[in-house]
Amino acid sequence: MEKLYKMLSVLSDEMKTARDYGIGFKIYHAEVHLLETIYNHEGANASELSKILGLTNGAISQVARKLLDKALVENYQIPKNKKEVYFRLTDLGLKTLEGHREHHARINATFFDFVEDQATERDIQAIMKFMDTIISACEPVISRKA
Repeated sequence: MEKLYKMLSVLSDEMKTARDYGIGFKIYHAEVHLLETIYNHEGANASELSKILGLTNGAISQVARKLLDKALVENYQIPKNKKEVYFRLTDLGLKTLEGHREHHARINATFFDFVEDQATERDIQAIMKFMDTIISACEPVISRKA
């Protein structure tokens, strides 16, 4: 269990650590996660982004403001609907997203190397079952906090 908690702590720290993805300044996980969501859901307004991410409209506005201030996104409106605000990535935002994906590719390569070189199919199934068990055990606790 000690190793499990250490692994979870490392993953938690990974998500809390601001990183420079090749753009000359650091951004946080929440910021890059919103960048990814804006990219993957082109044409989604702020309310739709909040539903996709399971965050409040206020949280989306707060993170979006940081992205706007850092010139990673720009906002726009559709001529027929001046009420809704939409976002799109700038060139710098696209570069950030590319750097973030490369960061994850490096991390994932370690896991893929292990699976290819050392893990058997039975090992993989056991690992997957273990992770499912942890998720199932933790989900009720997390949902009670919400």
